[in-house]
Parts: sequence; structure tokens; C-alpha cells
Amino acid sequence: MNSHFEELLEQLYAIWLRAMASAHGLGSNKIDMEFIEQFYDSQIAPAAEASGSRLLIQLDWILYGAVCSVLKAAHVVCLDEIRKDRLKERFHHLLLTVGIPQLKRETEADGSFDLEELAAYLGRSGLAEIK
Repeated sequence: MNSHFEELLEQLYAIWLRAMASAHGLGSNKIDMEFIEQFYDSQIAPAAEASGSRLLIQLDWILYGAVCSVLKAAHVVCLDEIRKDRLKERFHHLLLTVGIPQLKRETEADGSFDLEELAAYLGRSGLAEIK
């Protein structure tokens, strides 16, 4: 995995882990539906938004979707059980289908990405050739 994606994911995990520590106590990384319902909107999403990174906010939404998908079947999930390669695949698909067309001005920028941040991410991630 490229280092910039890993940095974003580490920042996001830190946000989630702080919320989980607040909910369950230190050392627990178990997520259940009660946690999602109580803490995502009140703690996790606002903390992601406060980061100032539109990329982190988009990655947060992808992680949230993955956690909810697993919870439908398993009822409890540990954060480290979510496959990082799958998150990266979904994140880069979003960049390819939404972010890069906005960057290229093929579609109207809707504010879902900060175009300067996106261009910098693509350059650092070795994905610059696709923009």
C-alpha cells in the first residue's frame, strides 16, 4: 500500500479508536451496531470533518460503509478486521470515478474533494499519471 493512503488510514483509525475508547474503555476495538448508532454521527464524522481533509472524510465514509456491511452479518466487528486493501480499492475507485473527473473539469466540482489536496495525493501516491 502506498504511504500516503496508509497515513490517511492511520489518521482515520486514530479518530475511530478515540471514539471506541470513549464508548468501551481503552483497549477495545470492537464495533457493534449500538456503537455505530451512538458514536458515528456524534464523534467520528465531526472529528473527520475537523481534520480539514476532504480525502479523509471520503475515506471515513468508505470505512463506515464497510463496517456497516460487516455488522449486518456478524453483529460485532473489530476495526483491524476490515481489509485495508479493500478500503484502498474502494477509495481509489471513488477517486477515479468522482474525484479525477472533477480535477480534470470533466464534471462540475461539487465540494466532495479539495482539488489541490486531491492533486497532491495523486502525485504522492504514484497515481499522477492517471490525472
